[in-house]
Amino acid sequence: MKLRKLFYLINILVLGLIIGCQDTKIIEVDLPYTEFTVVYGNMQADTSFEEVWITRTLPLNQTFNIEDASIPNAIAYFVLDGMNVIPLRFSGAGKYKPFNSIYPEAGQTYELFIEIDGNRFYAESKVPEPPTAGRVELIDNYISLDVNTRANESYGALWVYIDGRYITQADEIHSLIESPGDGSVVTVRTKIIPDDVMDSNSSDNLYIYLYAFDKDFARYFNSKAKNSSVDNALTQGGSPIFTNVSGENVIGAFTASAKSLIELN
Repeated sequence: MKLRKLFYLINILVLGLIIGCQDTKIIEVDLPYTEFTVVYGNMQADTSFEEVWITRTLPLNQTFNIEDASIPNAIAYFVLDGMNVIPLRFSGAGKYKPFNSIYPEAGQTYELFIEIDGNRFYAESKVPEPPTAGRVELIDNYISLDVNTRANESYGALWVYIDGRYITQADEIHSLIESPGDGSVVTVRTKIIPDDVMDSNSSDNLYIYLYAFDKDFARYFNSKAKNSSVDNALTQGGSPIFTNVSGENVIGAFTASAKSLIELN
């Protein structure tokens, strides 16, 4: 009888140990986080300027929401050619817009000033002239162009298919090439043209949007393209992304651009 009771107690003890070992504790890890201000804007020549985006980064464990990322209390304005002040107002969803429509022109210089809770940010960009190209060639399934350069610019291209009212184009620029200076030639290319566009349509309807940006934008675009995605925030980090916006803890780019529609000859 005593042996039976002892055996029973041992079973209870062993069972308790097993249950205790199977008890899993959830440990919450606080990921390191530094808030950055994010600035992005593009002044496109002869096109109504839409907005500058002024937002903030959010912690990795927080689902992104543009309303949470918005900064509604920023003081922001442009200075055109060192003289005219153009105030910007918050219009929701991270956007700051001018009170009246503005149409940037080639040769104009826009300075962007931002102040948020005593923190100041600054960027500058000059609107380029529409770019020109010499050789334009269809090579297999992409288009290559020789671009005539000017100082302090960078260049990229999109393929465009135009057939009457039907227009389709590449989703983004393949890469940006920095100008080596005035009077040189650089070669740029488009992304791959899909087979359904190449096979079922005439190459006579292929065109190119050739873009000129200020030189700094190439450094931002190419560093952003090379930045690796972060799958594990504890063991991975992305490569640094260039920004032409000065200030503390800020990322993004403020640029100006011009484009030309080039025929495939």
